[in-house]
Amino acid sequence: MDIALQRELARLLATLRREGRQQSGLDQRLVPPDNATAYRVAAMVEEELGWDVVGWKIAAMKEGLQRQLRTDSPIYGRVFAPLIVESPASVEYAKLCSPIPEVEYQARLGADLPPREKPHTVAEVTEAVASLHTGIELAPSSTMRRFQRCRPFLPTAQAPASSSAAPRSRTGRRAISLDRKSC
Repeated sequence: MDIALQRELARLLATLRREGRQQSGLDQRLVPPDNATAYRVAAMVEEELGWDVVGWKIAAMKEGLQRQLRTDSPIYGRVFAPLIVESPASVEYAKLCSPIPEVEYQARLGADLPPREKPHTVAEVTEAVASLHTGIELAPSSTMRRFQRCRPFLPTAQAPASSSAAPRSRTGRRAISLDRKSC
C-alpha cells in the first residue's frame, strides 16, 4: 500500500470521525496489508484530526478476543481529547455509531512511558501509574463488525473510534447516560 493510499485512508477515517458518520464497507485498495501499515495510517489519522492525544487504548489482551477479532496480538490506539467526557455526563446515542458500553479500568500516569525497543516492565508501569479509576468506553460496534474481516485494518479502525467517560476526581461517584431519545 503506497503512501498516497495510506493518506487517502487517513483522510477518510479522520473525516468520518470529525463528522460523526459511519461508512459501510471499504474499498479493498484502502485495506492495509499488515499491522505496521495500519499503525502508520493511525498516526496519519492523528495528524489529519489535529486533536490532542491524551492517552492510549489497548484492546484484545486475551486470546479469546484476539481470535474473535482475527488478530494474534493486542491492538492499541490513541485516545483523543475531544472524545473524553468527564462524568457525570450525557452523550447523544445517535452520534456514537451504535456504541457498546464497556466498563474498564483507566490508569492516569504520573510519568511518561516513552516508546522504546525493550518493553516496559510491570514494575516500571506500576511505578508510573498515579491513580486507577473505573471508566466507561463507548466503543462503536459497527466499526468492529465492519472491519473484523480485515484483520490488519483493526489498529487503524480502533485509533479514532471510541469515546470515554473519565472520572472527574479520585473520589466520589460519577455517572454517564446515553440519550436514546435522539436515535
